[in-house]
Amino acid sequence: GCGWVDMSCQMVMQYNDLATIYRELGRPAMAKEAAAKAKAIADRINRWCWDETDGFYYDVSGDGTKFKKKTSCGFWPLIAGVASKEQAARMVAHLKNSKEFWRPNVFPTLAADEPEYKANGGYWLGGVWAPTNYAIIKGLERAGYEDFAAEATSKYLTGMAEVFKKTGTVWENYAPETME
Repeated sequence: GCGWVDMSCQMVMQYNDLATIYRELGRPAMAKEAAAKAKAIADRINRWCWDETDGFYYDVSGDGTKFKKKTSCGFWPLIAGVASKEQAARMVAHLKNSKEFWRPNVFPTLAADEPEYKANGGYWLGGVWAPTNYAIIKGLERAGYEDFAAEATSKYLTGMAEVFKKTGTVWENYAPETME
């Protein structure tokens, strides 16, 4: 009854992986079926989750309305290959925007211009997590933004290193505004 951008993109990736496996196993009909399922889900993501005005992918509620919160989940169409070149460029603009996702520690799970955003991360209210950053950075690479992916990786790892020097440990997540 709802549509989650990240989970839907993971399904696209899994069906595409199944198509690859089926091709390797010499089962072209099953490969074609899996690839068709991936494309159908990708088409629905672009139909329901993409917001042309905002240039962002949002989750949708059961009645089809967009849940307009800019979260790190909205970037999964990059790694899943769902976003067009034009859509990817608009998404990258959000990542590079210092009022949204380009914070001292990149990339918060909730954009800094959202009312619920917490400067200390508030766990999922702006916290910076390795799994979400990995998906975003790999998505940037897949979409052809290798230089920006490398810059973001360097910034993220520098922040982790600063926190490690202070605390002697690697943390589950980090504050987006300070090296904590």
